[in-house]
Order: sequence, then C-alpha cells, then structure tokens
Amino acid sequence: MTISTTVNRVRAAGDGSTTVFAFPYYFEDAGHLSVYLTSAGGAETLQTISTHYTVSGAGNGGGGSVTFIAAPAATEIVIIIRNEPLTQVTDADDVGTFREQAFESQFDRHARQAQRLQDELDRAVKMKKSSAVTGPDFPEPEAGKLISWNAAGDGLENNLTADEIGNAVTAASNAALSETAAAVSAASAAGSAANAAASETAASTSKTNAAASETAAAGSAVSAGSSATTATTKAAEASASATNAAASEGNAAASATDAAGSATSATTSAGNAATSETNAGNSAGAAATSAGEAAGSTTSAANSAAAASTSETNAGTSATNAANSASAAATSETNAAASATSAHVAELRWAGAWTTATAYTGSDPRQAVRNAGSAYVCIANHTSDAASEPGVGGSWSTFWELLASKGDAGSGTGDMLSASNLSDVANAATARANLGLAIGTDVQAHSAVLDATQQSFTTALKSKLDGIESGATADQTGAEIKTVYEGEADTNAFTDGEKSKLAGIEAGADVTDTGNVTAAGALMDSEVDPDIKTLSLPANTTITSAGAALIDDANAAAQRATLGLGSVDNTADNAKPVSTAQQAALDGKVPTSRTVSAGTLLTGGGALTGNVTINANVASQAEAEAGTSSTKVMTPQRTKQAIDVLAGGGFVKIGSTLTASNSSNVAFTNLPDNYAAFKVFGRLIRPAKNAVDFQLRSSTDNGSSWDSGSADYRGASAGYATNSTQNLVTSSGRSSCDLMESISNGSSDKASFELTILQARDAAFTHFAIHVNYERYGGYSDHFQVGTWTRTEEAAINAIQFFCSSGNIAAGEFRLYGIAE
Repeated sequence: MTISTTVNRVRAAGDGSTTVFAFPYYFEDAGHLSVYLTSAGGAETLQTISTHYTVSGAGNGGGGSVTFIAAPAATEIVIIIRNEPLTQVTDADDVGTFREQAFESQFDRHARQAQRLQDELDRAVKMKKSSAVTGPDFPEPEAGKLISWNAAGDGLENNLTADEIGNAVTAASNAALSETAAAVSAASAAGSAANAAASETAASTSKTNAAASETAAAGSAVSAGSSATTATTKAAEASASATNAAASEGNAAASATDAAGSATSATTSAGNAATSETNAGNSAGAAATSAGEAAGSTTSAANSAAAASTSETNAGTSATNAANSASAAATSETNAAASATSAHVAELRWAGAWTTATAYTGSDPRQAVRNAGSAYVCIANHTSDAASEPGVGGSWSTFWELLASKGDAGSGTGDMLSASNLSDVANAATARANLGLAIGTDVQAHSAVLDATQQSFTTALKSKLDGIESGATADQTGAEIKTVYEGEADTNAFTDGEKSKLAGIEAGADVTDTGNVTAAGALMDSEVDPDIKTLSLPANTTITSAGAALIDDANAAAQRATLGLGSVDNTADNAKPVSTAQQAALDGKVPTSRTVSAGTLLTGGGALTGNVTINANVASQAEAEAGTSSTKVMTPQRTKQAIDVLAGGGFVKIGSTLTASNSSNVAFTNLPDNYAAFKVFGRLIRPAKNAVDFQLRSSTDNGSSWDSGSADYRGASAGYATNSTQNLVTSSGRSSCDLMESISNGSSDKASFELTILQARDAAFTHFAIHVNYERYGGYSDHFQVGTWTRTEEAAINAIQFFCSSGNIAAGEFRLYGIAE
C-alpha cells in the first residue's frame, strides 16, 4: 500500500468522560503505539497496555483507536505515538518467486520507521543550518550548575549556579552604588581643594599687606624723629596701613568661608583661617591705635615715635599670623587632595570561592573571593598557591585585603545569634527562654479581663475576697437554697409527693385492724394456713399466666391438654402411638434380613447388615484390543481402543479441537506412537495482521523447544489464483515450513488447509504435505496452493506448532487425527 501522510502522532485533551481516542493512521501491531498522559504541570507518564488502555484496529488501513480503562481528566493531555520497531522481519529466499506483497509491506515499514525517526529529530535541539559548529555535546550533569557556551564559543560547559549568579548581580549592584558614592566624594573633594587654594591666595594677600604695613610703620618711626609734620604724614600712612590691615581682615574672612566648604580635612583650614582673622583684627586695632598716637605727635614727636614703634610691633604680629594662615591653607589643600585620592573606590568582580593555581587580578576590576567564611579583595596580580591563600597562607596579606570577616560563633562574642537575641528566634517560647522570663513567675500572663480593668486590685480587696467562701452568691434562688438545705444531714425534708401521700392517710389509721386489712384486700396472719406460711420462694418469684392455668387444671388430663400433650398416652412401649410421617418413613425402610447379589460380570454383594459393595471387572487395553474375553466389562476408552484395532485402520480423532483467538500460536503435543500417519485439518483461519505467512515447525522434546535452525527444513510449493496468477517457491534451507503466503486478514477472508504428516514417529525424515485454499493479500482471491516440506534431520517428532510470521492468529479451528494401520 502507499503511505501518503507523514503524521506519526495524535494529541488530544481529556475531559474526564471520554475514554476512546482515535488514531486514524495505519499501525501493524497494538504494541507499536506508545500512549502518554501529560499532567497540567507538564509531567509525562507512559501508560501500560491492558493496565491503562486497550488498542483496536491493528493492521487496518484506516487505523484504529485507543480505549482508556479510566477516562483521562480534564487537566490531562493524551499523546498517542506510532513507534514502529527498528527491525526487519522479511526473510527473502535466495531462489523462488518474487513475493511482491511481502517486500512492499517491508518498504511500508521502512517508511514508518523513517517517520518515527523524523518525529524524534523534529523535537531535538539542533544548530542552525548556517552554523559552523557541529554537535555540540552536553557536559556531564552537575547539581545546580547552569549550562553556557565556553570561551571559544564552540562547545557547552557547566558554569555558575543560580545562587552564584545572584551573588554576582548583587555584588555588581553594590559596586555600582559604591562607584556613584565615590564620584560624589571625589566631586566634594575637588570643591574642597578649590576652596583651600582660594584660602591660600587670600592668606598670601594678607601676608603681603601686613608686610607693607610693617614697612610703612618703620618709615613712620624714622620720620617721626624729624618733625611733627612728617609725623602727621606718617600718621596718614599708618592710617593707610590700618586700611590695608582691614583688607587683610576681609581676605582672611573670605579664606575662612572658603575653607569651611572643603570636605573632611578642610575643616582644619577653616579653624586656622578663623585664627588668622582674629590676628588680623588685632593688627588692625593696633594700627588704628598707632594712627591716633601719630596724630598726637604734633605736640610730642616722642609719642609719635613710640606709637610708630608699637605699630611696627603689631604689624610684625600681623605678618606672623598671616604666615600661619598661609601654612594652614596649604595643609587644607594637602588634606583635600588626600580626600580626593581616598574617595576613589576600586571596581570589584566576584570570583566565587578561592582556588589554588588560579590567576587573580589586583587592578581594576579587582577580583573578590570567599575563603573560610570571610570575603577578600585582591590587591596584587598573582597566581594563587598555598602561601597566598587568603587569611591562611604565610604571605596572604601581600596579595589580599580583608573585605568582610566571618563572625565568630558562640556565646559572648557579640554576634547576633539565635542563642542570645530575639530577631531570628523561631518562636516566642524560645525568645522568653533566652531572656530568662517565665510566664507566671517573672511576667504576668495575658488576661482579657485585666485588659478591660481600669481599677487597681489592692491587697485589701484580695483579703476581702479571701474571706468569702468559694461559690458564694448574694442572690440565691429558692431552688438553690432548697438544694443546699436538703443536702445537709438530718433535715427530715419531705418531697411534695411524700407530703401528698401522708395527707391521704386517715388520722389514727391502724394497720392491725381486721376491717382495715380486709378492706385493703389483704389477709390477717390468722387467716393464712400454716403450711403456706412455711412455703419458701425466692423474693422475686413471679407466676406467669401459663403457670397459673396449669395450677388451675383439675387433673392430669387437663394439664396435658394445657401443655399441648392431649394425644399422649402413657401406655406400654410397644403400644405408643407413631405419627403418620414417621410411619411412612418406617414403611420405606428395607429389612436388614434382605441381601444383594452380584449380577453377570460383577462381584461382591451380601446381607444389608452393613455397607455392601458391587465390583465391575474392567478389561485391560490388551484384552479389549484382543476381543476374546467374555467375562470383562468395557469402558468408553477400552471400547475406542478395541474399535481402532478391530476396525482395521481409518481416521481416529486425537484430543480436542484447538481454537485460536488472538493466539501467538497453536500446538499439538504428545503425538502417540501407534499411528502410521497424522492428519491436521484447519478451517476459518485468519491472521491478526495483513500480508503475513502462515508457517509450521516441529519439536522432538514435546514442545519445550522448536526446530528453528536456518536449514532445518527444505521444500517447495506452487500456488494458483482465479485471476491466473501463479507463484512457485522452492528452498533448500529454511527455519520453518511455509504453508500459506501473504494471507489477507479481512473480516470475511478465511483460510482452510489439509496437512498430512508422514514418518512423524520414526527415526527418519518427517514429511509434510499441504493443500490450502485462502485469500491472498493484494486482491488475489481464491488462491490455491500445494506443497511438500521435509524436516532435514532423521529423528522422530512428537509435537507440531502453527504460527504467523508476524503477529498473532486472530481466529481458526484445528483438529488432529491419527491414521490407524
């Protein structure tokens, strides 16, 4: 047949009720379908035939169906895949007729095999057709590792775990934040440096102005000795010096303002600049004093000279202070530069756990590693060895710097441990235990009553409550009071019923009064017979109505009638009455005096005083086949044996008819020795698959093994069809005997055959002669075939087996006959 579709699978959704799912494509055998159920979570489960499902339609051109034992749920997906076995089952003869149908069937199998492989390839991971990479091969699995391309880009390798990637992402994020902070710090440091430079300039200007003031003051001192007029002029110059000193004060103030803006170390500069400001102010004040004194030199040049001398001294002080300001500004500049340098943060790259014989980088980006629970950053390029192991090796500090230390474990070390803090304690009980607090001893247990209580419970209130007995109430009901009262001993309390009963008794009632006793229906002691007084009965004795009736009976006959024994007569034993049923049973008994006698051909018998046995004398097989004894009986088996021998030959059916019903084979075993030949008749035979051969094998060990060697049989067969098609098959060596070739398995196609087996029980070649009529697959109707086959070993066989070259025998009846000599 042709195969026009490449579809190899069916996918359908379950709904909780549907059990039958169609597979509308040809499949040769029920075992060639693989059935899976896929859960909502994606888990695939291979189902087992007969346990979870059954298959119908194997060998049909239109396909078949899969029927589930239990309907797949609405959350499940049904997958049916045709998995054609990757085998070749057609045995091509080296001589004989070309069996076109058998070869076409094999070609069809090849196509289905190719479709199975293509289905697998379509679901495989493959490289693009334009890729130069072949493969690639997957590495051996490592727990938790992710697969990535190697550095060369030509293969796959196991890489980091998901946790390591997460740690690296976190480290990168932290490094980015650190870099941003470093940039901000650097910018601040740059501003600090600029402010420090301005401070230095201002201080330098202050120094220059102070020097000019000093020079002017010195000139004033010289000139003051000559004339007051000159002193006046010098006073003006001193005034100018004061102005310059004031300018120095302003510059120093600006220096202080600028220095105050510098980061970190610039604060020191601001302090020094403030000192310079104070000193400059002092210089200005001194200069002003000098100017005043110089103005007074009109009357006394000596005073002017003294004042100028004072101005000189103060100016010198101003110069010294200005120099200090310059030095402080330089220090501020140096500190600002150091701040800018330290603001740089190295870029880090996480390298995981430290390993030996590994190249590590100490320049940006530096590598960070984990070792013995602590983290370290590389500060010098090197290849790791034992000496450079972080925190352990003898020279580790040359190559590494501790980044984060692992905390010490144990009590009292300062670590935040569950044994000494509450933040990670699993439950409240553990927390209280860690704090040494016990509910009811150290702390008050929670109380909803106390939550709603607004007043304090004092010791006095507690003492008052202690004096009230348990269960006391201030509003007891009458019933509660009655219950308490009656619970006391010797209260002589009467119930309402008892009170009513007492009220019904007349006053002065006398229970010994005969009239009262009689009125109550009782008897006085004097009225009771003494014999009755002595009668002793159990305290709870009760006489039933039946007992009372028996006591009331006048005589024994009446009592027997009461008891239902009116027909019973106490006569002599041999005169006692017998029921009708008992008499009938006795009449059916056989007297023991009778005897049983054995008839013809029987032995035994005797009197019926005990068990009696009759024996039949059965003939043996030899006696039955001889047919001469007249004193033996014949069983059906012995009768058949006698007929087989005395009839002088003919067909004798051996065993029962064998019926095939989707059977893997049909076999006759225990072939008897006393037949000259055997006949097998087969009818209504139909294979489970199309285009298979019907074959025969023999056995010498009663079916424990079958003769199936490649040259165990040889023979030839010829076939003819109503459409004049002919075929001839010959073989000098086969593993089985071909009885019919390429049989059709249509529902109306039935095959029949007659097989003759010669020399089966002789130590000689066994011959098989076959006459068949069948429908051949491919439209060859009414195909007739005859052939003969020979077993190539001279040995007696005792079993034969019929089977198909592929698949089971769907139906058929087989009968075995022996041909008696």
